[in-house]
Amino acid sequence: MKIAKRARRKPNKVPTKESRNIKTEHRESNLPAVEKYKTCSICRNIPSSAAEFWKGGELQGDGLPGAERALKVVGSPYYNDSTSHTNSCIKRCPECGTIYQWEIEYEYLVNGSEDYITLTRLSEAEGEKAVQRVLKEVKRAKKKFRDDAQAHLQALDQLANQKQIQKAADYFYHHQLVYKEDISFAVPALTKALEKHSHTAPKCDVGRSLFWVLLEFADNDETHKQQLLDLLQAVDPNKNPPEVQELIQYCKQTQK
Repeated sequence: MKIAKRARRKPNKVPTKESRNIKTEHRESNLPAVEKYKTCSICRNIPSSAAEFWKGGELQGDGLPGAERALKVVGSPYYNDSTSHTNSCIKRCPECGTIYQWEIEYEYLVNGSEDYITLTRLSEAEGEKAVQRVLKEVKRAKKKFRDDAQAHLQALDQLANQKQIQKAADYFYHHQLVYKEDISFAVPALTKALEKHSHTAPKCDVGRSLFWVLLEFADNDETHKQQLLDLLQAVDPNKNPPEVQELIQYCKQTQK
């Protein structure tokens, strides 16, 4: 009886350094969140929950771990971790992506305010839901800014009364300063209002408000500065108010 020959197995390839690195990176990218935060240089120093209590401006006992300061607020600047009032936000680890819920309960008392701050690590599913909720709110807020801006643009274009122009200037100044919104679309109308509104004095309050909006805009970016300079240089030099000359001079002196 003939014995069937066994098929010879091909020897396994010796893994190269490059292939070993690829496999290692693949395994690390698929680690569950619980393992990621344990190996993270930031999150391994943050417990699943932590708290700190302040009374009269003094920390009572241990505070939050120092590593907490490395976490980034999701949805900034629409969300923040200000401790001046009752507040909450979502924070993300910039290294491993672990998500945390940060909250402060602020209570003002005559003998000194009391602040109770907590930090809680969220599961991967909870964290994803929290982040999506924040991003949805930020998108809604940005849309509302653009929608509400239309009435202010109309007031500027039509050179409405001083009160409406002042309100428009305050609106754009606040949103570019606090929420870092790009107001490029409003700059032509703001410039027109600065040039043509009824000046009640050589340097009236409304003119100064428009001036500060445009100055803040120019300071944000070199392309903003050039955009504003182009608009200002088109103004009739025989009719422009002193704020226009100030802005032109500033833009030229600070251009890189």
